[in-house]
Amino acid sequence: MYYAHPTRKQRYQIERLIQEGVPSSQIALKLGVHRSTVYRERRRGVRVGDRYLAALAQLERTSRYLVLRRPSLRPVLSAAVARSVVKGLEPLKAKSITFDNGAELARYEQIQTDLRCPVFFADPRSPNQRATCENTIGLVRQYLPKGVDLSPVGTAQVARIDRRINHRPRHCLGFLTSSEVLFNKIPDVALRA
Repeated sequence: MYYAHPTRKQRYQIERLIQEGVPSSQIALKLGVHRSTVYRERRRGVRVGDRYLAALAQLERTSRYLVLRRPSLRPVLSAAVARSVVKGLEPLKAKSITFDNGAELARYEQIQTDLRCPVFFADPRSPNQRATCENTIGLVRQYLPKGVDLSPVGTAQVARIDRRINHRPRHCLGFLTSSEVLFNKIPDVALRA
């Protein structure tokens, strides 16, 4: 059987139908996809039993400044992600945002309205359009390996990881840190020969 990733529209429909309590097999019939696709979309970045598997990485492109969050997944994943994105990016006055195509971003219009900036989506299966983000997620994985249970990880530990990455000198920034570049806090250090 041929497998194709669900389109953005299908992902939004899947999330809405899940919220309405429609069984996965009926969702698959309505959308004309295999039910394993619906089950896979259900599992993407959400709770599995009591295990918390989601972390939200937001990145400012030019300074590589990271805002790392653990969205609360209480009522609906996309609503929690939207709140977390707005809360993380509001102080940075974002000019535009680019997301991948996850179902958790179904409320992108709310984000666009709250932050008053355009929202774009990367093409499916095109990590090269998000190279800086993919690289930074690799740095986060040094602290939080993929598939690890994040339920014992508190907001203080997430903030510590965030701080360590933002205060790490980067070659692409001329060995300045992301914080120094974003906030124009370049140290006044005289080097001796």
